[in-house]
Amino acid sequence: MFDNDWRKILTVYYGQHFGPIGIWLSFAIISIVGIWWQWGHIKALPGVAQMIEWLEKKPLPEADTESYTIAVAQLGNDDQDVMRGLIVDELRNFGGIAILEIPEAVTADAAESNKQIQDGHNRARDLLKKTGANVMLWGEVIKHDNQTRPRLYWTTSLTTGPHVTGRYEVKDFSFPEVFWNDLKEVLSLVIATQAAEVDRLKGRYIADRLTPFIDRLERLVSEPRWNETELAKLQLILANSYSTIGEQAGRSEHLERAVVLFRKVMSIYIREQAPLDWAATQNNLGNALRILGERESGTVRLEEAIRVYESTLEVLREARANYYIVQTENNLIGVRKLLTARQIK
Repeated sequence: MFDNDWRKILTVYYGQHFGPIGIWLSFAIISIVGIWWQWGHIKALPGVAQMIEWLEKKPLPEADTESYTIAVAQLGNDDQDVMRGLIVDELRNFGGIAILEIPEAVTADAAESNKQIQDGHNRARDLLKKTGANVMLWGEVIKHDNQTRPRLYWTTSLTTGPHVTGRYEVKDFSFPEVFWNDLKEVLSLVIATQAAEVDRLKGRYIADRLTPFIDRLERLVSEPRWNETELAKLQLILANSYSTIGEQAGRSEHLERAVVLFRKVMSIYIREQAPLDWAATQNNLGNALRILGERESGTVRLEEAIRVYESTLEVLREARANYYIVQTENNLIGVRKLLTARQIK
């Protein structure tokens, strides 16, 4: 640190020119320069490193509420953030999602002990909660014999559930198909869980909660990477949401969209191959047609709903699905009463 002669010189100089304020100013300069001079020693003091880390910590970004958001944490052993940059660029090619770069690292070392991995998932889930993102990618870069590949972990915002891990071979700056399959798997899990939560609230007014869910899902189903079966599952969830909001908020245009999507899904859920899936979709189609028929003056929709319920009952009786048989029979009785009343008028 400065010797006593320098301290005296600064104190006298600033005291003569600026009075008492100058003396305090000289003390401040001496303190600042002294800290700089002994910074290596000061950083090693207990608690100082943690304080510096806290002061330098960047604020967390917030997720885009209009899209499903994939957060990407800093990766371990990733020189100059190169691999993460590549991952982010690749994810931007997947339609309907938003990307969030987290200014913190979440890693598990090469030993991959169960505790370290679970701690990583817990840390990732905590960051997901703080940012509002739906899925986080984290991990480290593996380097061996001039080969480099990321070992990535996928964590969802769900409190429990399976996690996906992958070591992806990157060629020509592109990720393999398995990477995209893993992305679709975790997104489908998030969407199905959200849909189940909404389904549990049936009987209450939930149209306001469904609107943002529908908006996000509409963006996602436009992505061409979904195969036919994957897309059918998403479309069925979307159709059910259309039907609910159409019924509760009086939006017949949403019921019309539901009818179109239910029919698309039924072209994939073949009756002979997946009879119960087909019957459930058919029953939901009948419900949408019935509600539209109630709002219209004619009888075409009601008559179509009756045919749909009747064909649904055929399959349910073959499968001896008694609980669903009772539900569909009640639906059929109700729509027949409506049709009879409409015809009498």
